[in-house]
Parts: sequence; C-alpha cells; structure tokens
Amino acid sequence: MSDGVYTEAQATSGQGVYDAQCKTCHNMRFYRDTLRSWNNQPLLYLWESIMGTMPADNPGSLMFEEYTNVIAYILKEQGFPSGGFGAES
Repeated sequence: MSDGVYTEAQATSGQGVYDAQCKTCHNMRFYRDTLRSWNNQPLLYLWESIMGTMPADNPGSLMFEEYTNVIAYILKEQGFPSGGFGAES
C-alpha cells in the first residue's frame, strides 16, 4: 500500500460516503487497528470484506465505486500516500 493506490479525488469523494455511512459505527482508530493487523494481505480482500458486510444494516448496498472511495479515504486518513496507476497525486 505504500505505492499510492488511490487518488485524492477518490479520497475526497469517499469522505462524504464515510461520514454518511460509516462514521457512526467506525471511527478512524478502528481502521488503524484493522490495517495494522491486515498483515500485507491484498487490499482487494479488505474491499471485498467491507462490501460484503457493510453497512451492517444493508450489506452491499453501496455502489462499487463508493466502497472504493471509502477505502481511499480511510487510507488517506491513516497516512498512506495517494498516487499510483497514472492517477493524480
């Protein structure tokens, strides 16, 4: 994840979804602890896990792009760099 796997635009968009859908149950400390124990597994596994279980009252109800953007926002808030795959930095 240190290579920059999200764009700033994704993180900005993800903040709105996070605030509306995630924030009431999961603060950023929750994600810090989750990422700390992730053990270098592919980020796709995290995306699939979140998509399959969140929001708790309606799992899978967000658009794929919304899940991606929420993860981008979480990564940004945890200090991971943006960039990668030819996207804006």
